[in-house]
Formats: sequence, C-alpha cells, structure tokens
Amino acid sequence: MLLHTQELSWEALEHLVVALAVQVDQAVEARPFGRNGQAQGGIDVVAFFASGPAAVYQAKKYERFTASDLRKAALTYANGSRPFGARRLVIVTTADVRDTKVDLELARLRGQHQDLVIDLWGRQQLSDMLFALPDLVRRFFGEHTMQVFCRPLPGQEEQADSARAADRLELENYSTHLDMYLRGHLIWLPR
Repeated sequence: MLLHTQELSWEALEHLVVALAVQVDQAVEARPFGRNGQAQGGIDVVAFFASGPAAVYQAKKYERFTASDLRKAALTYANGSRPFGARRLVIVTTADVRDTKVDLELARLRGQHQDLVIDLWGRQQLSDMLFALPDLVRRFFGEHTMQVFCRPLPGQEEQADSARAADRLELENYSTHLDMYLRGHLIWLPR
C-alpha cells in the first residue's frame, strides 16, 4: 500500500521532509532553507546533526520523475556552492521512482560525485518510512489515512500483546524479588 504523496502541496512536502530529517535521519535540527523566490542552490531543507556534517534535501512535487529530473536536481547542488559543507544530498519526490533509467542515472551520478552521498526518496520510499510513523501520517495525510495505512498487519497485534504481557510478567517478578530482598535485609530502626 502506498500513500498518495502526489496530493501533498509543495509546502506540505517541504514540511514533511523537515520532519523526516529529524525523525528518520535523526537530525538535531532541520528547517527549510531560505524563502520562496530566493536562490537556494538546489537546497529546500537543511539538517544538522550532533556528529557529522549537515545534509541537504530537495523536495520535488512531481507527478512523474525521470532520469533527466534526477540529473538536473543532483547537478544543481553538486555543481553549486554547496553551502553548509553537506556531504549528503537527499532528493525527495512525490512521484514513483521505480524506473531502470532513474536507477542507472542515480548510479552514474553517485560514481561521478563520490564526495557526495546522493539518495533518492520517491513515493515507495516515503511510504515505507511513514508506515512506522503514524503521527506524521496523521499530520500530513489525515486521521483516516493513518488508521488505514498504519494499521498492524495480521499477527502483529498478537505479537505486541504477547510482548506487553511478557514485559508485565518480568516487572512483576522483579518487584516480587525486590520486595523479598528488602524485607529480608532491612533492619527497622526504633523511633
């Protein structure tokens, strides 16, 4: 099942990318770069990390994403001034990127720009990431979509219930042993 990413507005897509930079990539800070209309050098979002260089993201609201679109997006950043010292470029699109030409172009660009990690997140990759993030699905796609898209698969509910029961039993056993230990080893002082 895939989310209808193509229905996001451009602004919502940019904010989703900021949220994914923080929640998936573990950035300590992420924000849109610049204002609409400013020269951004192929950067829509910049993310900063506790250790390591910044990463930059491009948000592309496209119905169809081609090898040419990928090349243009990557080269805009790779051949630009590369602010923030970023060594990772993530191109995010609402379109499906399953295409041999896109995959081959991505491999070619990675080979040409070995000093830069180039990632491509399309509709499938976004859906895969968001499946485990129901709060983001609710925020960007609505409550109903979250209820349908993020529902546990058959068998997962039983596994989660079993794990919770095991955790509860372990805690009860620990509490019992701690209580027995404390009763046997504490000396009550008279008042």
